[in-house]
Amino acid sequence: MIEQKYGPQTAEVEEMIERIRTITPKQTKALKDAWKEAWEWTRGSAWSTTQEAVWVVLQHAGRDKIWSDAWVAVVQDGALKKNMGVAIEATWDAALALVARDLIPPELFNSLYEPWASAMEAKPH
Repeated sequence: MIEQKYGPQTAEVEEMIERIRTITPKQTKALKDAWKEAWEWTRGSAWSTTQEAVWVVLQHAGRDKIWSDAWVAVVQDGALKKNMGVAIEATWDAALALVARDLIPPELFNSLYEPWASAMEAKPH
């Protein structure tokens, strides 16, 4: 049996980690811009509610440890070391969406993943 360190979407999370290692300043700027636009469009409150809803779903599914491991790899060991600034938020949201993808409606997934997808030209599998 193949280990699924980050849940059913392990391959996608690992791909994200690799993309962060090679992110360019141009991609970082595009990611910041995409996330800021999405945040402003929702006025932040809807965005925060979406994040919280996904986190609750992960906890109920027993994936809080998986999310914690993904957060460390994607954000702490990846984005923070690359000094990505506001782009860290977009990276965090995309990783959260990937870990919970099979547990949440497509609308929630898309709202969190879209800034990453548009800036990094990444399409989920």
